[in-house]
Amino acid sequence: MDSDVASQPFTCTQYHMGMTHEQGEDLGHGVFVSPGLGAELTVTSPRLGLEWREAIGQVPGTAVIWRERSYEVVGRTEIGRGARWTLRPWDEAAAMRGVFNLECESIQEIADRVAAAVRSTRTRRSTALLLPLLGLAPARMQKMWADDWGLNPERATQISAIFEILFGALGIIQVAAMAFGETFMPTWLAYLGVVLFASGCVRLALVAADGQPVGSVLGLALLPMTPKPMPAAPETAPAVRSFDQDAGTLVLVSPEHRRDWDRDGVLPFRGAFFGLDRTENEGRS
Repeated sequence: MDSDVASQPFTCTQYHMGMTHEQGEDLGHGVFVSPGLGAELTVTSPRLGLEWREAIGQVPGTAVIWRERSYEVVGRTEIGRGARWTLRPWDEAAAMRGVFNLECESIQEIADRVAAAVRSTRTRRSTALLLPLLGLAPARMQKMWADDWGLNPERATQISAIFEILFGALGIIQVAAMAFGETFMPTWLAYLGVVLFASGCVRLALVAADGQPVGSVLGLALLPMTPKPMPAAPETAPAVRSFDQDAGTLVLVSPEHRRDWDRDGVLPFRGAFFGLDRTENEGRS
C-alpha cells in the first residue's frame, strides 16, 4: 500500500447511468459503485481491499447494503491491487450474518485502518535496529511504545536479554581470567557483565513464561520518565443479586446511590419490565 490510501477529506459524487436510469456513486479512495443492466451492481476498488466474500455453492456471499437495498457478493475479478465485485439482490429467504454498509463512511474507515497499518509497518521497520536498546527500557515504557509505534515489546525484551547474556558472558570470562592475571576489559565492566548475565537470563525466562515485556537494570535510569498507570475507575455499574422470574422480582446492588431510580421509572431486564419496590442500605451499597 502507499500514501494514496491515507486518510483525507473527500466528497461522494454521483454519476448518471442513462440506460438504467440509475446513478453510480464515487465513495472515495477509488471505490465506485455502478448499477448494471437489471438489478445487478458492480463495485470497483482498484487499490483498496474490501475483504468481501463471494458466494460459493450453498455458502452465501457477503451481504452489502447500498441505498437501503440488500445485495449479495457473487463474483470477484482482480484489478490492480484491488478487485471488481459483482453483486446481485439478496435472497430474502437467506439470513444475513455479516452485513457491510456500502457508503462513504465505511469506505473511509477501511482506508483509515489501511493507512494506520502502513504507518505501523514503517515504524516497526525503522525501529527494528533499535530493539536491543528499546528492550532495556522499563516494561510500562515498552507497552507505551507498543501502543504508539506498534513496537513488539516481547521481541524487544528477548533481543535485549540475549545481548545482555552475550556481553555478560565476556564479563564472566574476564573475571575468571583475572585469577591468572589476564585482563582484556576494565574490572568494573567485567563485574557489570556478571550482573547483566544474570539479568538477561532472568528476563529471558520471564518473557518466555508470560509474553510480557521485562525491563533491564540498565533501564532503571528511565523510571522517572515512565508514565504512571492510570488509576482504575471506581465500579459504578449495578450488579444483579437475584432474579426470580416466577415471582417477578429482581434485586440489584449498586455501589452508589442512584437518584435516577424512582418509583415512576421502569427498568427493562431480560425482556421484562420492573418498577421500584423498595430501597435498602447494605454497608456502603
